[in-house]
Amino acid sequence: MSATTTADPIGFLKDFAIGGVSGAIAKTCTAPIERVKLIIQTQDSNPRIISGEVPRYTGI
Repeated sequence: MSATTTADPIGFLKDFAIGGVSGAIAKTCTAPIERVKLIIQTQDSNPRIISGEVPRYTGI
């Protein structure tokens, strides 16, 4: 028996589309968490927070 394989273009496109959709869903789910992380990490350089005009972000 020969071990030749043929590429399945429909299977590739299906896998490619499923991978794209799963990547988009993952980014959508993690974006709010990343935003909170970014706010917490950068609030020490905000002059309005340092002066006490605006309270520090404590949500989550």
